[in-house]
Amino acid sequence: MEEVFAEHNRSFEKTRFIYPVISRRSQGLSLGINLDYDKTCNFDCPYCQVNRREFPSDAFDFKTMQAELLWAIEYLQTSEVFDLPRFKSTPASFKVWKDIAIAGDGEPSVNPHLLPTMEFLKPLAAKLPQIVLISNATGLKRPNTQKALEILASMGGVLWAKLDAGTQQYFEIVSGTKLKIDVIEQRILSVPQSLRLCIQICLMKVDGVSPSASEIESLLNRLKRIHNAHKLESIQIYTIARPPAQSFVAPIPLVELKTICQPLIDANLPIKLYSGAAD
Repeated sequence: MEEVFAEHNRSFEKTRFIYPVISRRSQGLSLGINLDYDKTCNFDCPYCQVNRREFPSDAFDFKTMQAELLWAIEYLQTSEVFDLPRFKSTPASFKVWKDIAIAGDGEPSVNPHLLPTMEFLKPLAAKLPQIVLISNATGLKRPNTQKALEILASMGGVLWAKLDAGTQQYFEIVSGTKLKIDVIEQRILSVPQSLRLCIQICLMKVDGVSPSASEIESLLNRLKRIHNAHKLESIQIYTIARPPAQSFVAPIPLVELKTICQPLIDANLPIKLYSGAAD
């Protein structure tokens, strides 16, 4: 089953900026929009699967992305996509188009094409599944990003905001940035109240060691503050599913992940756990 989720190739047919994957967290097919085609990201997460040693020779083109998206929308109205070799092992329950995810190879909340993309999607919303914005939260307070979030809310879409740590020290290790985690929390809290909000947390072993009890306690306190201020739809806790950028991080087996996260579960937060490459 895990090999199905390990396939997150950004290429598809003749498209460059649109790609379908089978998603653990979406529980079906997710159509990705890669706004950060040049692989620019303001985080350097050691568990990231994006190959940042190789870069495309061409550039992102908004009009081409629009044309590719319109083609993909029509194509995915049928079930033909599941006949492709890359999806031959997909379980029957996952053979459904669940969402359009704006994510890709970088951070969409700081991308200048995010707002135009939301404006393009809005008149198409009636014929689309759920729209998901996957973000590390760094750009959520930007004026144009706030406008994009308001459009996302009007379409009934959802923000999946990343929060991989509770303490500053651990945050710097798993995000590869010196940005303050308190700032990340505040930016998550800045999103419109009308917007559906999920928190996504990737937990992993660092140099063979899983997150400590004190780290989980700090994470729990942050989650409680966010949940009290903006009721969370879900908290998605997962682990590494594909080969990471750095060898010092590794996946946590699901049984251990459940044990580590027991304090979060006991706090009656809307926790969902997902297995990874260790299972």
